[in-house]
Amino acid sequence: TFDEIQKNFGTKVAKLVKYVTSDKDKISMIGKTEYLKHKMQKLPKQALTLKLADRLDNVSDINDKRVDYAEQTLDILIDLKFDKLTKEQKELVNEIIRTIRSNVKLTSDYNSKIASIHKKTAR
Repeated sequence: TFDEIQKNFGTKVAKLVKYVTSDKDKISMIGKTEYLKHKMQKLPKQALTLKLADRLDNVSDINDKRVDYAEQTLDILIDLKFDKLTKEQKELVNEIIRTIRSNVKLTSDYNSKIASIHKKTAR
């Protein structure tokens, strides 16, 4: 629970965990991709960095059997507010894309999304 995490690791860590924990009820109402699109746009900077690092870890061993997860990740990333991302967050996004691109065969639609994301992170 929040209280246990706060007691063991402090308020800052407890708040970060709370920010990046998914709300199962909201996910069941609007779907995980839409939920994460909205949630990630509203996260504080540290929480977003943590979420992006978690996503990078999750795609680190991705393959063609998990194309749906790769596509979901790209659908989420394309909606981020890139003008508000830190340099580190943009680097995480680029590393996520590199990892997906080198391990998963994507459709041309998703390759176009990657190109769009690359343009946004270059700004």
